[in-house]
Amino acid sequence: MGTDAPSVNDGISVGGQAISRNDAPGWPLTLDSHLDHQFSFTPSMSLYVECESSNEIEEAFRALADGGSELMPLDNYGFSQKFGWLKDRYGVSWQLNLSD
Repeated sequence: MGTDAPSVNDGISVGGQAISRNDAPGWPLTLDSHLDHQFSFTPSMSLYVECESSNEIEEAFRALADGGSELMPLDNYGFSQKFGWLKDRYGVSWQLNLSD
């Protein structure tokens, strides 16, 4: 792995739940398996997270967007008072929603 490769213990916390990735030394960075597969992530499949407060959704969105890209910035889109969609630095798509 390169010098900028994350360590085995990299991860984030969303709503008090640890979200980590599976990584084995010498294997490519993956979130699902240590096997060297030839497919990549796509926004057609997202991890969906319900957040309980504005502070929680803003903190989670900011952490997940670090090094990634926003697909839909946090905003009121009619179907939700606060919703955001992003791709994290690993290419994983996340949809965050503020619970009613």
